[in-house]
Amino acid sequence: MAEKKSGPTVLIVGAGTGGLMLGLLCEKGNIPYQIFEKSKALRPLGSAIALNKINYLFEQVGIMEEVEAYSKSFGGLHMLDQDLNCQGSFYARAPGVSQKEAYGFASPVMARPDLIRILASRIPKEKLHYNKRVIASHQDDNQVTITCADDTTYSGTILVGTDGAYSSIRQHMFKELEAVGLMHTSDAEPMQSDYDCVVGVTGPMDTEKYPVLKEEHCEFKIVMGTTLPMTWWFMPVIDPELGPRVGWMITKDNNAWNKMNKGNSSSNDENKTQGPSSDWSANAAKEMCDLVKDMPCPLGGVVGDIFDKTPKEQITKVVLEDKV
Repeated sequence: MAEKKSGPTVLIVGAGTGGLMLGLLCEKGNIPYQIFEKSKALRPLGSAIALNKINYLFEQVGIMEEVEAYSKSFGGLHMLDQDLNCQGSFYARAPGVSQKEAYGFASPVMARPDLIRILASRIPKEKLHYNKRVIASHQDDNQVTITCADDTTYSGTILVGTDGAYSSIRQHMFKELEAVGLMHTSDAEPMQSDYDCVVGVTGPMDTEKYPVLKEEHCEFKIVMGTTLPMTWWFMPVIDPELGPRVGWMITKDNNAWNKMNKGNSSSNDENKTQGPSSDWSANAAKEMCDLVKDMPCPLGGVVGDIFDKTPKEQITKVVLEDKV
């Protein structure tokens, strides 16, 4: 049966950073809302995330203090070649200058899973529904209604899809537009997936083995492959209870990879995707990790040491998709 609510109600599909933040804003504004997430439980995945322009928002919703506890301020970014020779640097602060004093806030860098947990902890449990895969949506002059895979329905005034690149809400909206001849041809085109990406966050790290983790600021180390069309990133983060950790990411240029392995340029059509990648398995992530595991790591040791310190359930392969 449809859930009936008096007054305007916001239905939010997707419990990622966007959906949870919107829910928190509704909570603070006393706006009725419900969040629907297809996963059976909270799955805080990802690498490090840099935050700056939204610090005032964090302060207004009351989570800035906790965000600061789980973050380091962004100090700089260093581009290295495969032999770890520095090719260029960008510094986010002048020597001896406090970002907080100069700009009002430092630029926090934290593990995305930590941000997800902080946001989710502020949402009342009765408003965050797991195992709710939305399979249909419909709107009329009075309300919008969603139908979930378990045959439950929910109605509200506003429907917001915060469920990723292949938003089910967007797809349902496209079907309705297509039925009345209002679907734009560009919206029907598949997305371009030029890059594959594997992300993760390590467990606690030994600061004696990795002394760079003792530093106050987070300095990004980005290694640009010379024998492989790949880059590997390392971003020190902090957990006030567990201690220093490392957020990391590997990216692979699919066009360059196909060209290198086939001997000719790949067609852009080979990298177009019609739906979410089904190759997000642990094996798919391991295959990419194995390509760089023996490379020297700018934090010390080899890249594989960082992988070994990362819980397997925290390693995820994703596709970086792009569409105008």
